[in-house]
Order: sequence, then C-alpha cells, then structure tokens
Amino acid sequence: MPSHWTYDSVQPAAELAQGDIIEPTPEFQSALREFHGGFIDPKYVAFMVLTQSCDLVRRPRNRGHPVNLCVVREMSSIARTLMGLFCGSEIDGVFVKECRNEGRMFLNRVINQNEQAVGLFYLHPDADAGVTRPCVAMLRIAFALHSRHHETIKNSRCGRLKPEFQAKLGWLVGNLSSRIATADWSEPKERKREEQSIVDAVLDSLVTVTWASFDAVNRAKRAGFAADGKSPDEIGTSLDSLEPRPLDEQVRDELKRIIAQEDLGIDPDAQIRLLKRLPNDASMAELFRRMRKL
Repeated sequence: MPSHWTYDSVQPAAELAQGDIIEPTPEFQSALREFHGGFIDPKYVAFMVLTQSCDLVRRPRNRGHPVNLCVVREMSSIARTLMGLFCGSEIDGVFVKECRNEGRMFLNRVINQNEQAVGLFYLHPDADAGVTRPCVAMLRIAFALHSRHHETIKNSRCGRLKPEFQAKLGWLVGNLSSRIATADWSEPKERKREEQSIVDAVLDSLVTVTWASFDAVNRAKRAGFAADGKSPDEIGTSLDSLEPRPLDEQVRDELKRIIAQEDLGIDPDAQIRLLKRLPNDASMAELFRRMRKL
C-alpha cells in the first residue's frame, strides 16, 4: 500500500489506467525490443502510461487502443540539463548565480506538477509505487506499444497515481500535445509594435491608479495608511514620500558619513569630486544595477 498521497493502491487484475507506472521487466523490455529498442537503457528507470483510461478498456470485439507511454528518469540524472535551461551560460559547467532563484522556481513548479512548458511530471519516492528516488515522467519522450502488448504492460505495472493526479497528468499531456497553433503577436516586427501599442494603451488608461514600489507599499501598510477619501494625487504624494531613496544616493551619503567619522584626511574638494563621480562611474553604475536585482 503506497504511503505517499499522490499514489493509489492497485490490484493486479485492475485495468490499465492513465498514470500507471510501469517497471522495465524482462517481459516489458522484450515488447520494447521489436520497435523501441532504444528505450532499453538503465537510465529509463520506469515508464508511465499516457493513454486516457477510457481508451484502455478492453472489450470482447475490441482489443483496445495502442498504449502510449513516456519514459521516467531520476531527477538527479537530468538536474544539470534542467537547471541549464534557466541558469546556463555559454561556458560549459558554469551556471549564472543571479538566475539561481529562477531555477528554484522552475523546480518548485515541477514538484507541484505545474510545469507546462518543459513537460515533466514529478514522482515522489515510494517503494510501494515502484519509485525509489525523486523522479520525473518526461512527457515529451513518448512512444506507443501495440495493443497486443496490453497484458505485458499490465503485468509490469508497479504503481498508480490517485485519480486526481491522473487527471492532472492528462491535463499536462493535453496542454503539450493539443495546443492550437494560433498566430502570435511577436512576429513580424510590425505586429510586435502593434502589440506594444495595445499594451501601452491599456497601461495609459490606468489614470486613477498609483504605482508604488514594494518598499513604499509595505511602509504605508505598517503606518496604517488608508486611501479612502483621498484623490489619486494625494495618494501619489503620500506614497512618493515613502519611497526609498535611490541606491546611489544612499551609498553616497554613507560614504560621506564614513569619511567624516573616520577622519581620513581627504580634503573637502576631493570629497565633493568623489561623491559626484559615483553615479557617473560605469563600474559603480553596473554595481548599483546588480544590487537592485538582489
């Protein structure tokens, strides 16, 4: 009996269903060998049924549809490739540190089975479901076996998703394979400009809205600020007063304080030149830009 909440118990005689986990038994590998010998590889630790459950029901005059399956791999074996999609650089083995958080958000989507673009379905370790390490079903790497292999597939089954996760799997598969190829606004350039003009027009229509930073909004909340009865101009003025000062100004003032406190012997004219140069220095400007992203 599986203990993890994503898996269901399954009896050997039960019909195949979408989301069933298939162990690469010798019998199953024998079925693969006829047309899909490339999938007989230790890196494919399991397989998952993608065909809808209703299409897997076998009737006396109908042996059933071909069974579509996808490969299952351990997450650790493809982690470098996956993170490279979001954090990779043009240097082999080097990842961009500033993109690490984006990679973490991607992994969060995978684990919550919400990753739609890459096509991965997370499988949590549960020995009773045939999953011994964190794995993902790779929905884009799929193939079909003839219906005559139906019993072999069923006999190689080692686990099953709960109905709600079967439905989630089906939704993800449909999102990958059944999307409508509508024209996009991004091409050609003339259409892209039109797209931006529409976006700008919508944003320009927000004349009664005040834009403020997270810092200003949080300060306003802590101060108990209420917008009731205030005009947009009054709200804007109040929030502007709560905006943090520009980073270069803060650094300049801190440097000025340190110079005065430490009595570094820098004459006043040199201090003024130094503090004026900070915002215009290319290296400092790049440093400020990177600090704002943190």
